[in-house]
Amino acid sequence: SSLLGLLAWSWLNNIVNVATQVSIDCPLQQVKQTEARYVLDVLMHRLNPSLIKNIPASALKKPAIPVSAILVVNFMVNDSEVPDIEEDDDPLSYGYDQQNLLVHCEILEVDSWGEVHTHSYNGNSAALKCICEWTHQAPIGTRNKPEPVYFSGYGPGNSTYMAQRIQQVYENMLEYFYDSGCFDGRFIVLLASNYYVITANDGQLTSKKIGDVSTMFRFLESPLAEFQSTEFERLAYTEHPLKEIYRQNKPNVVQVFFQVINRTCYSWVLDEKGSLFKDIETTFNRHSYLGHWLNLYKNISERLKKISYQERELPSLEIMQVSLNRLGAYQFEQINSGDILDDINFFQLGMSIVGHADGDQLSLSCDGRKYDFASLQQAVIPECVKDIKAVMRRRGWSPVYVTDIDVPLRLYNVSQRDDIQVSHILKFKRSFERRIRKLLVL
Repeated sequence: SSLLGLLAWSWLNNIVNVATQVSIDCPLQQVKQTEARYVLDVLMHRLNPSLIKNIPASALKKPAIPVSAILVVNFMVNDSEVPDIEEDDDPLSYGYDQQNLLVHCEILEVDSWGEVHTHSYNGNSAALKCICEWTHQAPIGTRNKPEPVYFSGYGPGNSTYMAQRIQQVYENMLEYFYDSGCFDGRFIVLLASNYYVITANDGQLTSKKIGDVSTMFRFLESPLAEFQSTEFERLAYTEHPLKEIYRQNKPNVVQVFFQVINRTCYSWVLDEKGSLFKDIETTFNRHSYLGHWLNLYKNISERLKKISYQERELPSLEIMQVSLNRLGAYQFEQINSGDILDDINFFQLGMSIVGHADGDQLSLSCDGRKYDFASLQQAVIPECVKDIKAVMRRRGWSPVYVTDIDVPLRLYNVSQRDDIQVSHILKFKRSFERRIRKLLVL
């Protein structure tokens, strides 16, 4: 049922050679003779017939293991309507509608017993499933790497670009899991408009669909039981420097990355376990931005000591500015805390919520003034916003940041103290800041 297997059988058993004229007739599917001949030539150059001959008895006494493989993409798939792919195109997420052009792949394997097997994969994640299963011969953490695999199309042009592209994904994946030793990491790939994550389960790589870009960000923002590194495949996400940021990630450090583009500030924070927090500010003031992170970190560190860090080391803080160098590559400049000005030129909001049978009771503080629920009830936020507006009318606009939070654990959506992460606090901070800025019409 496999034309690839038939061609390999013919070559390995000396039925065909370089001079043989080949004509193939398949009653179930039209076969282009030039494509079949191209694949046969690949087999002749890449598949050594000695692999199935004179197998030593010692090899037969051991379990069969793969020794050689050829992966062919989109062979016998009608892709006549696919436009010509150029070198800079990504066939795994092609064009404006992000179409995955690689919908079929077949791998031919030769093992140490001289047996030849073919495995076929179809669908959007066909190639991803194929390359993951090929690595199962060498479980993660065993110090061995999978045997080499040759990637091929069925002719020059589109299919060759597809083969080269999935080879890039495969090599990037091997580098991350095997060479870098990220046994517990997450490797993210984009196929069509959906993201997939590859992880090692019991030493074997498997892929799982995450979803579109919004779902992918929710996935990255999810809490983690332990620190987990993350790697983006080269073309998986290129709109912002997520790939480069995650390569800076390390455990038990809260890392703040920010990039300023036309006075818009993009913030990404990786917390002590590697969970992501992101935010955008359309108006940026450098001194206020940096100063608020120092004050926030100081205050939440005190909160964390009381919640879950009595017997654990508190995470440290790093702040890095991201920019592009003259060559167009991302660079990172670490901001030392001593270089951040002490003067406060922004509104500092402190918030406290007390759980009550009749509903949560919110109190605020802003620049030394208290807005207690006991006296203001539901007017806490309106009164605070009114005062901020009054100050702004006198002295001009200033940023508004939440720099202290004291709320029940259930509002962070955690059930146990040890589950709390800095990203839980930051997400709550982001939500409340957006609410206040909306009321201030900022």
